[in-house]
Amino acid sequence: MRILYFNDFFSQHDAHHLRYHAEYGHSTLLLTRHRNDGDLEMARSIRGLEIVHWPEPAPPWPDANLAQKASKVFKAIGDLRRLHKVIDSFRPDLIHARWVPSAGFLTACTGFHPLVLTPYGSDVLLAQQRGLSDLWRTRMALISADRIHCDANVVRDAILELAPAIPSDRISVFPDLGVHTGLFKPGRNNALRR
Repeated sequence: MRILYFNDFFSQHDAHHLRYHAEYGHSTLLLTRHRNDGDLEMARSIRGLEIVHWPEPAPPWPDANLAQKASKVFKAIGDLRRLHKVIDSFRPDLIHARWVPSAGFLTACTGFHPLVLTPYGSDVLLAQQRGLSDLWRTRMALISADRIHCDANVVRDAILELAPAIPSDRISVFPDLGVHTGLFKPGRNNALRR
């Protein structure tokens, strides 16, 4: 299977997903805006993973004038064209997008299916606080997804609140996406547990 994994950031969680895909023999392309070489070293260590860097997002303009808003629209159109080119070139069987209001929304705009979304949590939990544009993009991406994976029931509940038309059986909760236990280990002091 050919999997296009699209995310603005890169974390240990992404490395976990990408290693899983590689272990099962999937041809995977990571499309990311992330530029930190230290973080991406994890990705480079995954055999067979292709990495493509995506241009930086346009800066937010909360008090944007008309010219700035038009500039963002043209950038979004350019991003959509670039994503279509990546899809046409890589020819994925599946797109797995992470940060919902950006990578998820942009993928949804391509009309590509199947689309799997895996929110980080704050991208859906704080969507209403980030403004109407972010809220709308988050809803559109969620509604367009064929499958949504999240790491907690509170995230699933937020998804269903944001987009009540989504059938709940389209959402899976995998709590193992959380803390990296190799880095964070409980100590011997049990006082905090009490």
